[in-house]
Amino acid sequence: MRDFRECLERSSLADLQFSGHNFTWTNHSVSKKLDRILCNEDWVEQFSDSIGVFGKPGISDHSPCCIFLDQLKPPQKRSFRFFAHLNDHPEFSALIKFTWNALPFYGSKQLCVSKKLKEVMSPDTRLLPGLSTKIAFPPDQGC
Repeated sequence: MRDFRECLERSSLADLQFSGHNFTWTNHSVSKKLDRILCNEDWVEQFSDSIGVFGKPGISDHSPCCIFLDQLKPPQKRSFRFFAHLNDHPEFSALIKFTWNALPFYGSKQLCVSKKLKEVMSPDTRLLPGLSTKIAFPPDQGC
């Protein structure tokens, strides 16, 4: 490891700022940061907003990486939220059933369920117009 550090110093290379997974390799019992995105001063000057992003390991035991040149950070995935008050709407169950059955996705069962859930929960899918999914607080009770 010392030889590697010395080589980086002699070559004037450093890790590019990154986000995503800290550990880039796993054998399912041990995880390590083996993969790096290296750059020099010229790179940093020319692409000052560049950032490396390490994703989840897929078919390989290494995380895929991608470099974004002109963005501070790719958009983060939002966590799933279900608003229980939707269950009380008289048309909710029928609309979900209709929308779910109307979507013709093909592939594995897991892929179909994933695609249908994304479509049903999409902000573009206006299942219940006029029904607010946001919680409003009275003016005297801020968050």
